[in-house]
Amino acid sequence: MGLEIIFSQVHNINRDTHTVEERSIANEDLMEYVRLLMKDIIENKNYKHYKPIRETTEINVVVKKYIENEKVDDETKTNIAEKYLEAEVTAQELVKKLGVEIKRGYLVEALMKDEEKYYYIISKSEIDSYLDDETTKRRTGLPYKDKTLKSALYIYNAEKERESILISDKSNSEYWVKQFLEVEQENKDDVSTTKIFSMIDAVIKRETIGSSDKGARSRVDYYNLRNYLIMYFKQPRQFVYDEMMAYIFEEYVPEHPQVVNMTRLKAAVYNKVKSSKYDTTFNIVPSVINAKVKTVFKANSCVDVQVKSGAENMRDLIESFVKDETAYLQIKVEDEDTFKSFYHGKREV
Repeated sequence: MGLEIIFSQVHNINRDTHTVEERSIANEDLMEYVRLLMKDIIENKNYKHYKPIRETTEINVVVKKYIENEKVDDETKTNIAEKYLEAEVTAQELVKKLGVEIKRGYLVEALMKDEEKYYYIISKSEIDSYLDDETTKRRTGLPYKDKTLKSALYIYNAEKERESILISDKSNSEYWVKQFLEVEQENKDDVSTTKIFSMIDAVIKRETIGSSDKGARSRVDYYNLRNYLIMYFKQPRQFVYDEMMAYIFEEYVPEHPQVVNMTRLKAAVYNKVKSSKYDTTFNIVPSVINAKVKTVFKANSCVDVQVKSGAENMRDLIESFVKDETAYLQIKVEDEDTFKSFYHGKREV
């Protein structure tokens, strides 16, 4: 059995009349819209983990009640929408003096479950303008593209214990998380940077050199992929899951494809992210991974080589080869004194 919608409801948030107006979802098109919206939210890859500022907050209590009873009762069915209306009205008053208007729209809620979990979804879908194809007149309605800019996904396990609150908000509205949902972020950016970097590094390591069989390992693929991972995290940018996956894995061709299965590796990263409490939207803090970019390799009894990963042209800087049945490292030298220290020719250069 797949995902089952136990209950769903849609309310128009009317700031002018200060009311929430229920919209019937008996309409086939609207019901299909709600289904697509729910699917997008559950499959969304960009979110942050939050927790209630206290367990007795209104939204948290109402959602917990709906999960436990597996139904939405008439007494509280408008509570969440009314709570959102109050938060939006207050926020609009604050930004009105700046000439800003919060987009009007609908609050969509749904209680869902599958074989293992329960889900409660709260989403703000903003009304947008479009040109009617038949009348060529301007109309307003719900967009099929970018259906939701704000969403909260409450996930409970089969025992009806809360596991996660995942929030996505492209506009980073303070009123959405603080005044409405009354939640706070679980992880800071530096913590998320460390967690995600270490997790991806561990998956790459397992899929390239994790085998107990030495013949089924590829150290060169591990360090190549790790170098791309470090390059991505060296820049202070916003972490975006799909962008990261494309940057590190999409164009990479394994040196030893008989060992490294890229499809399996990418799936392993995705499954790890989805099954753990990792934020997938945060600002990367490069300084927290500085200690992880250096690797020391033993060359021989006299020489260790310390490599700082994260260079785009790493293959041009260092490589190994065999000559006369002896293994060598060839390293590009950019420091004159270092070069002179090991130059055994007839003259100084």
